[in-house]
Amino acid sequence: MAKKGPWIKVRKPISKYPETPQQRNVRMGGAMIRARCKGLKGTDFTNCRSEVLQCAFHEDKCDIELKELKDEVKEKIEEVYGAPHQKRVSQSPPIYSEV
Repeated sequence: MAKKGPWIKVRKPISKYPETPQQRNVRMGGAMIRARCKGLKGTDFTNCRSEVLQCAFHEDKCDIELKELKDEVKEKIEEVYGAPHQKRVSQSPPIYSEV
């Protein structure tokens, strides 16, 4: 006999894992776009966004102003989220064996 009512599938919680370089670059690109392209509309915004994203993903495509902005944003992100190679997952406490 079937149960009455809606069937709800319980979702498995998202597993914690270290941040990937692409996630870090996307976060940095978003912060750089907010800082540099604020107030621009239409094609001006699109061009600004393209330049900023190229800089966020490729170091050699940055001009001096964007490199300075990238360094500032990188410092702010590291303050909030930790060093780039630091894992975001919380370490489980060590298991002690009874003696």
